[in-house]
Amino acid sequence: MASVAYGRRACRQERGSTMTQIKLLKWKADDKRKSWLFLIWTFSFMLCMFAPLEIFFTNRTEFWFSLTQILPIFLIVFGVVGLVFSFGGWYIHDKKVGMYVYGFLLCTLLYFYVQGNYVPREYGVLDGADIDWSSYVFYGVISIVLILVFFIAWIAICLKIREKIYS
Repeated sequence: MASVAYGRRACRQERGSTMTQIKLLKWKADDKRKSWLFLIWTFSFMLCMFAPLEIFFTNRTEFWFSLTQILPIFLIVFGVVGLVFSFGGWYIHDKKVGMYVYGFLLCTLLYFYVQGNYVPREYGVLDGADIDWSSYVFYGVISIVLILVFFIAWIAICLKIREKIYS
């Protein structure tokens, strides 16, 4: 009789550990989805809200429309692009290609962040005046080097440490 009780207890313990493993896997899957959604909506915000608003505010006097006229359009485009990217991310996040797309989006987002905030560029306003592009060659080289650095980082993420990041 003791062996039967031990067997039931062992079954309960085994079943409990299996349930714990299932909960842990579910938590990891939910965490993965949340990181995808955060990355996608951040990327959408940067493309559809931040960049256009930066152009608008740095050249406010050159545009014939006001912020109240253009902001609803930005919000609608941001929502549509975010939803389309979210559905696409939801579809591919568990697929084999998902980790490559995630790494590409992450490296692209980081590239745009560094490029937009730390590489100086004073092109002037959008008033039609000629721009002396020969004085911006150095910034073009910096941009190309940054693209290569982040592309190599994406390849390194995909090839070297994918098990640690995407598991």
